[in-house]
Amino acid sequence: MTVPAVRDGWVTQAPTEHLLASVPPSTMVRLETRPGAYTHRGEVLLRVWPVPDSADRLRRRLESAVEISDTRTMQLRSTSGSPWPPSRGTTPRTSPGSGRGRVAGRPGRTRGGPSRRA
Repeated sequence: MTVPAVRDGWVTQAPTEHLLASVPPSTMVRLETRPGAYTHRGEVLLRVWPVPDSADRLRRRLESAVEISDTRTMQLRSTSGSPWPPSRGTTPRTSPGSGRGRVAGRPGRTRGGPSRRA
């Protein structure tokens, strides 16, 4: 069974705990996209096997678990109950004096700019 995107947009959330809680035991779920990726209406977001008896109901539940937005800003869902922002040392830091420059420890990657992959 495949679960297609219901609209064009940026995948902002695909929380694993919600996806796995939606399927019956012994069911495999494969996420065919990732948060931060752009998707088009009808593209496959998830594959599920074996196909459960209530496939239409499951498809609707999985569609609602993957959030698609008009903007690329990803949302964080806290399952631990901890407040945002996370404690110090858990977010990527930029190199000193870099402004919107490279993310420390990740050469070639920049914040806020378009992807440079060909």
